[in-house]
Amino acid sequence: MEDKPTAGQLATVAAMFGTKLWPDEAVKRAFQLFEAAARLLRADEIADPEEEALKNELQRRESVGLGRLAEKITMRKAFLVQQEIATQRKHQPFKTERGFIKAMHDAKLVDIVEAYGETDEEWIKSPKSGERPIVETRELTSRKAIEALFEKRAKDRKARDHARHQKSKNAVKEKNSENLLRAKSTKKRSKSAPKRKVRAKSDRLGEKPNPPGKT
Repeated sequence: MEDKPTAGQLATVAAMFGTKLWPDEAVKRAFQLFEAAARLLRADEIADPEEEALKNELQRRESVGLGRLAEKITMRKAFLVQQEIATQRKHQPFKTERGFIKAMHDAKLVDIVEAYGETDEEWIKSPKSGERPIVETRELTSRKAIEALFEKRAKDRKARDHARHQKSKNAVKEKNSENLLRAKSTKKRSKSAPKRKVRAKSDRLGEKPNPPGKT
């Protein structure tokens, strides 16, 4: 729907108010209705991509074992699990727990879970009265998420190796082209060298060199 309705559209909607409103007021109300409808349409257009993005994110979380009902493990246990997975798949494991956790965060493979207080004492200590207090925040992940991290690292490493190989290959081609041009230039100079020697000798004697085929 267009943001600015036509005069005919306004008159049609205004007529729906009957004689309850003055004509000017009826047209004003009709215009407000059109504006409200346009805002709703724009909101729907914005909501659709957001809804699709949310759906994709939920599917991603399910695929890496971070869904609501998935079996999750603490990051400390996950650090030990990654060593096991790395050994099985012949990958390089993370040497430090801090580096492993950072890599998991960067890849968005961590689920942050908040534990709420249940006792009266915990509720009393809540910074905001009447709100359920958060007494613990834990970071969890899953075995699938760790496997996804190693798969991503393997793909990235393969892409880097390919790019390095391609760069080296192009460098060899450029060097071969330079060598070929240099060889052609050297060959051309070597062919013209005897003529230059004859011309130089004639110049020293004050004579003109004989044309080819004449003595």
